Amino acid sequence: MAFVADNSVIVAWFVKSQANSYTWNILERAAAGEVIHVPLLWRQEFVNAMVVLERRHRLKASDAAQAFTELKDMNLATDRELVDLGVLAEIARRYALSAYDATYLELAIRLRLPLACRDGPLKAALPKAGVALAQPIRRPLSR
Repeated sequence: MAFVADNSVIVAWFVKSQANSYTWNILERAAAGEVIHVPLLWRQEFVNAMVVLERRHRLKASDAAQAFTELKDMNLATDRELVDLGVLAEIARRYALSAYDATYLELAIRLRLPLACRDGPLKAALPKAGVALAQPIRRPLSR
């Protein structure tokens, strides 16, 4: 099943210091070929995170370049819809989110997909908005 992924999850796929068991498990879904939906804003947000990590000496420029290359092979679907600014503002207000996080939540609501995220306020907004947290691949129990 497809899902929406926020930037904190995708960055964690490429920067070990940002990763945890949840992000690794969600990466398994991506590696299995599931479609990962992101808003158009995600591209700038991802590059910004990588550049900031470079400045803080937590990532090499070559590692960022490798991540950019690897992302080309992932099944990322970048949403191109220009969402009404009033709609984004209303979501941000209603769920006490930044406009950036509201963009991810709006996409998950509109596409009726679960959202993979690590961000505390965004994660807290999911059940209130009727959006499921994306879960790891479920494996059958072995005998």
